[in-house]
Amino acid sequence: MLEDAIRLYGFYRECDSFEKWMKDCEKMLKSEEPSNNVDAARRQYEKFLTDMSASGRRMEDIDKAVKEFSAQGHSNIAEIKSRQRQIHSLWDHLNKLRADREKSLEGASSVELFR
Repeated sequence: MLEDAIRLYGFYRECDSFEKWMKDCEKMLKSEEPSNNVDAARRQYEKFLTDMSASGRRMEDIDKAVKEFSAQGHSNIAEIKSRQRQIHSLWDHLNKLRADREKSLEGASSVELFR
């Protein structure tokens, strides 16, 4: 039971950490418009893309942990799956914001090129 509690605590800790990272990224993506300094915005966005692709592994680890809890027949599986859905929802939202920022940067680059 103690081992299960430790694994469950680790799962929730990872979910909380990942959620905090995604919310920080969301703030960055919603902040300044790239029209002022397109080069700086593009560099920041490229760094974000690198971080995001690396964080895809965290998503896979969370999904793997949920499968393991499910296979064990963990007593808190409903709460665990609910937390997984929350994380997936935030991840999908972050991907949508990423796509929006990409379009915005493309538009700002086109305007800068025109000037």
